[in-house]
Amino acid sequence: MKLGLFAGLILAGALPIATAQLAAPAAPAGAGPQDAQRLWELMLQAKGGRARLHEVRSIEEVDAVKRIGFPPAFKPGHKDTGSLMVRLFAFPDREWQWYDAGESVFGLSLDVYNLSLGTDYLAWGSDPVRTLSAQKGEDFKLWEAQLVYLSESEWVRPQPVRVITDDKMAKQFDIVETHFDGDYFRADFFLDKRTHLPARLVTYRRNNGRGLRPILTETYEFPKYVSIDGIMIPSPWAFELNTGDRPTLCDFQVRLNVPYREEAFTTPPSVAAGPYAWQAGNAGTDGK
Repeated sequence: MKLGLFAGLILAGALPIATAQLAAPAAPAGAGPQDAQRLWELMLQAKGGRARLHEVRSIEEVDAVKRIGFPPAFKPGHKDTGSLMVRLFAFPDREWQWYDAGESVFGLSLDVYNLSLGTDYLAWGSDPVRTLSAQKGEDFKLWEAQLVYLSESEWVRPQPVRVITDDKMAKQFDIVETHFDGDYFRADFFLDKRTHLPARLVTYRRNNGRGLRPILTETYEFPKYVSIDGIMIPSPWAFELNTGDRPTLCDFQVRLNVPYREEAFTTPPSVAAGPYAWQAGNAGTDGK
């Protein structure tokens, strides 16, 4: 993840990011579920079609940064050699994340979730891999990836409930409010009136942490799309948390339906095996 000209345009107002809110807004007036469903179907068709979207079983993200560019992250004499993040989402319930920030204080970490088994394999630097219990909320990135890249998948199916018409941005976008069961309960899709593709996404989720905001919102901006395997994928994209932080640019290399080894999520991983130990054909790299 990195900030650059694109994020500067957002901050300058050329690509506006919605101001985050502390709680989900009161439901504005709007057209009913039939109109919402019609617009939703147009969006899915523009994305590449429901059938093709539901065929996606995995997504790989790679982010290679030449310079981290954050001086406080380096001790005297340490060089900024950039960072590498490799993440694999294996839907519906597994995630592999490798992050190597070189000589910075962030160092090297490997985190592998298997939510169906309730396990979280975690390693920092050269420390031995620890086997932890997966905690509530650790499925958020899996949910987020399916919304951001696919909008709808076999496992994440937003239910359109209305078209919001009295929002100040309704003249620019068709705004479809969708609902879910559980703590991730709402997502608003701002659809381009010409292409029908999402230009913005705002999600709402309950935060059960004590002393924290009861509702967390994330706002995502999708100014550009590329076609990958017949599916329109936002690239790059940006998001803003409801902490009021600066928008973060996500300029990932993305691949869909990447083959992987099932054992990569059932056996403690090896840091020495590198960031792609999950790939099919890399057998025998676990637990060493």
